[in-house]
Amino acid sequence: MRSKSILRNRNALALAVSTALFGAGTVALAAPVLEEIIVTAQKREQTLQDVPVAVSAFSGEFIADANISDIRGLVDLTPGFYGKTEDSFIDALSIRGIVTNDFGIGGDPSIPVFTDGVWQGRNGGVQMNFYDIERVEVVKGPQATLFGRNAIAGAVSIITNKPIDEFEGRISGGIAEYDHFDVHGMVNIPLSDSWYYRGNIQGLDEDGWLENLAGGDDLGYHQQVSTRQSLRYAGDAVDATFTVTYEDREQDPSVYWDPVLGLDKDQVNIDLGDKGFDESEIFGFTANVQWDLNEDYTVSSITGYKTYKFDYLEDYDARPEHINDYRQKNDVDYFSQELRLNFSGDSVNWFVGAAAYDETVDGYFEYRYGESDLCRAIARTQPRGVGGPVTGCTDPLFEAYWGSPIDPALLDENKSEESWNDVESKGYSLYGDMTWSVTEKLDLTLGARWSYDEKDMRTRVGKSGGALGNNLSWEYHTKGLCRRQRQLGRVHASRGAELRAERAGLALRQRCHGLQVRRFRYLRHHGAGCRRRRQSRYHQQRPGVGGKRADRLRSGNLDQL
Repeated sequence: MRSKSILRNRNALALAVSTALFGAGTVALAAPVLEEIIVTAQKREQTLQDVPVAVSAFSGEFIADANISDIRGLVDLTPGFYGKTEDSFIDALSIRGIVTNDFGIGGDPSIPVFTDGVWQGRNGGVQMNFYDIERVEVVKGPQATLFGRNAIAGAVSIITNKPIDEFEGRISGGIAEYDHFDVHGMVNIPLSDSWYYRGNIQGLDEDGWLENLAGGDDLGYHQQVSTRQSLRYAGDAVDATFTVTYEDREQDPSVYWDPVLGLDKDQVNIDLGDKGFDESEIFGFTANVQWDLNEDYTVSSITGYKTYKFDYLEDYDARPEHINDYRQKNDVDYFSQELRLNFSGDSVNWFVGAAAYDETVDGYFEYRYGESDLCRAIARTQPRGVGGPVTGCTDPLFEAYWGSPIDPALLDENKSEESWNDVESKGYSLYGDMTWSVTEKLDLTLGARWSYDEKDMRTRVGKSGGALGNNLSWEYHTKGLCRRQRQLGRVHASRGAELRAERAGLALRQRCHGLQVRRFRYLRHHGAGCRRRRQSRYHQQRPGVGGKRADRLRSGNLDQL
């Protein structure tokens, strides 16, 4: 299996690195030489040893040698970092166990990812190709004052290579099993004494590696094309870099393994055949400008714009029956602006800044299933309620469970339930951080951030028809005791007040129609003299079915299908 071969390669790499480190230890007694690693986790250049927070830093050279193509490749190499997934949505990144797998467009990822200082926003838009980058920093622990909203457990910062004043270029490629082929190219050209250009392009193609017993091509296909073009002006006091990125990804969606097939996880049996897809298109623009006012003061401006389109279709139930084909489409526009003033002194270093963002997300969700297959599946997961296996929706046992006769002429074997959603988010923040070097071995740091986040969500649920009617309907309630939007969340002794943006409105998280009812409540943001309570409910409504029976229709027995 491909994942096993990758694991063996990574274990071999880890063994080689460990051997090199232990071997170098004997030589270090005679001539100790340590490579100085510079990071910017605290918004200023520092050696890794001087940063008072937990940081795992990976150089671009190491990433290239280890053949790490994106952020998922760092998961196995970073203690406390988790979130491997085969699809491009990257929906489960976590640091130290803090994670959200919220698929809804109203939520935000719990681990923010930044590229050259610009927040990457939606989970599916963070998988930037790691070709021709300077380094990646994984910062652990609450980072509200440094990185802003939702950095409740840490953050990931990706720094790309800037154009330089020398000509250089390279091209490389590789082949591997499953007809894998990739090619990379980069060129850096000095245009004048002050202007430099750097561009790269990368392409990858790989055939499927999972046999689908339902027929069709093997699953696991992956194709990707990406490019990054940068122009830099390096003057006496001003250093400005303008970067345009584009990435197009096409691959098969996540494939779920069915225990019925035994231990061979290279085989699947799904009703979609090879017709599922995972497609993304990302365009981004970044402007980074630094202006040295004098030796002590520097003004930084970071401007980011990004558009992201995502279209995804998978067979969630991992069965050949037509029970739950899940589709999601997102169309995202994101703009951000940040201004920061840094001071660097002998014993005191500080910075103050302001940031603002505006984001619009248009979302589409669809669940498609056959009503007869769904009735049989419900009978298998609810044998006591239904009375045993049934032949279909018109089986007398199922009609008795349903509470009313079902017209076979109305049965829809390719039924679609759809919802259309859009979210408008905006916010701004003021922040500051100061470090006082009391002695050579003692630093005192104080940081604070004030944030305002506002989200407006609208949703529309279509009528699906069929013999069973709509399986799910949604209600959303908000109750508040105050109107203030400025509220603080969790408090951490190491960094003061932790900020987390509210989830907007209705996040559609249902996984399987007729098989799961999800009800949840969550409490957010306690401020002085103010408490807001937000409650979301998902109800399942069927003729003749009360709340108690609906509560029992959960997905806990989904693996038994």
